[in-house]
Amino acid sequence: MQSDSRPFRVEGGRSYELAAHVRVLSETTGYKVTVDWLGADGRHFEYANDWQGNDRPTEWSLHATRVAAPAGARSARIILGVRPGVAALMDAISFELR
Repeated sequence: MQSDSRPFRVEGGRSYELAAHVRVLSETTGYKVTVDWLGADGRHFEYANDWQGNDRPTEWSLHATRVAAPAGARSARIILGVRPGVAALMDAISFELR
């Protein structure tokens, strides 16, 4: 299952922090929180994702990473996803200029 946000404006070449609280409710893993960088035409340009969902936080756990917007990025959207059979909760998702 996958859900994505509406595109929002970013500045290419700038650093951002992507953060979310995650709690896994099943024994299996497989969730992601990804930045989908979009070019001037609004189309997919590049992904930034270092979260593979390999840990299994049964209590709320903060996951955060810094990502650099590629030079050609003009906007971005956040994609949340889980593999079939995985039950995970995600909350307090933020994306901030750093």
